[in-house]
Amino acid sequence: MQIGTQQDGAVLAMLSIRETLYAVKEKSIYTVRLAEEIDPQRTNPTIPNSQQKLFSYGSDSPLVGRTLLTASELLDRSYLGQTFDQESGLAFAFEALKCLIAMDEIKSQVQASIEIAKVGELTRKPNGSITIPSVPDLRARCVAFIQQAQRSLSELLNVVKLFFGIDSGRRWFESLTELVEHRYGEEDGFADFMRHVLPFLQMVRTARNCVEHPKAVEYVTVTDFALQADGKVYLPTIEVVHQKHPLHVTPVLDFMNLVSDHASQVFEVMLAHLCEKNLRQLPMAEMHLVELPEEQRRYKYVRYAYRGRILTVEDNAATDD
Repeated sequence: MQIGTQQDGAVLAMLSIRETLYAVKEKSIYTVRLAEEIDPQRTNPTIPNSQQKLFSYGSDSPLVGRTLLTASELLDRSYLGQTFDQESGLAFAFEALKCLIAMDEIKSQVQASIEIAKVGELTRKPNGSITIPSVPDLRARCVAFIQQAQRSLSELLNVVKLFFGIDSGRRWFESLTELVEHRYGEEDGFADFMRHVLPFLQMVRTARNCVEHPKAVEYVTVTDFALQADGKVYLPTIEVVHQKHPLHVTPVLDFMNLVSDHASQVFEVMLAHLCEKNLRQLPMAEMHLVELPEEQRRYKYVRYAYRGRILTVEDNAATDD
């Protein structure tokens, strides 16, 4: 069958996740169900194959490339060992992608609402007062965004546990940071990466806790368009009040852009580190995980791949020595 429309672009990947087949096109993702799957006994010969569009995000999207397609490229038991749970890893990556897409859609809705509100700017009444624009359901949208961000990172933590066991995620990403430093040394690239991204990961977790379990000194404040003492109307802002992991007053769109971009990048790079540290060497080849130049990539936003070098007799002799 022909999946989707020409506007969706070409089918670049077919992925089976939890017994469901997905077609990843350039600008969309579809589920595909064959007639034999719907009616295995073929009791109704008129049952057709079917397809259903899930997302208007495909291989051309950085979100899809950094998560689902990078996972499909790297989470391969041929390189990670036959006991690696490849199916669960891909499923966790797909769940993370769903969260990132939800975040992107919320961000787009908020951005559109702000642009519409800015068109009207200020309406001055005959008595001299002014009407300030507003964004509908701004706090609810920010809360939903934060919850989806935390869930996306929770799915990444599920992937971590496939490599290092359940204890590696017992205390959010702090446990992984300590494990990596202890196992590979504080100067290791993976350890350096974890120290660099940990404040961001903690901030997202803290923001989620503050919106779901607010306390007197731990909470999130969302402010709509507001008139300030300098006579200017400021864009909507968000603030996370917390002693250890605060977020100072930040424009809502800046916050959403930062979290969306960082979350997908952290997923991508951490996946590369996890796979590089757990790469199994083949008997007759020396394997490496490499970053590909754009012209050599299968998918536009999948930067990492496995590459090997066939070992020679001389290499084997040197290893024996």
